[in-house]
Amino acid sequence: MEKIDKLLKQFLKKYVLFGVIGLIILVYSLLYIFDAINSQNSNYQIVSVEEFKALIKQGHPIIDVRRPDEFIQGSIPNAVNFNVLDSNFIRQIDTLDKTKPYLIHCRSGNRSKKAIDIMIDLGFERIYDLEGGYLNWVATDSLP
Repeated sequence: MEKIDKLLKQFLKKYVLFGVIGLIILVYSLLYIFDAINSQNSNYQIVSVEEFKALIKQGHPIIDVRRPDEFIQGSIPNAVNFNVLDSNFIRQIDTLDKTKPYLIHCRSGNRSKKAIDIMIDLGFERIYDLEGGYLNWVATDSLP
């Protein structure tokens, strides 16, 4: 009986160890797959005002997705205005080269997310969203 107990304990230790190792491998594999899926779907990145300015210096187009009346009151130099709330937004945005990076902003960051979702659905490859929108741009730009 002792011999059977001993063999059973050895058997259980071995298979429990294999089970734990297998579980660890499974968890790491799932984390790797999840990370790969997320990196494929992350066509956009939220960037600070400083990063946004650096991207502007690289010559990337700037799209302001606010309403025209907001755009007229103040805008980032060289930005074009495509109102995300306008029924023509998809038609306007769909004419752009989807392989180029675009810099997007709205007033505070909410509408730009809507615009980015549309752009990703249309196949745009790289989009940078100004963190905090135009309000953050103005606030940061006025700092000493």
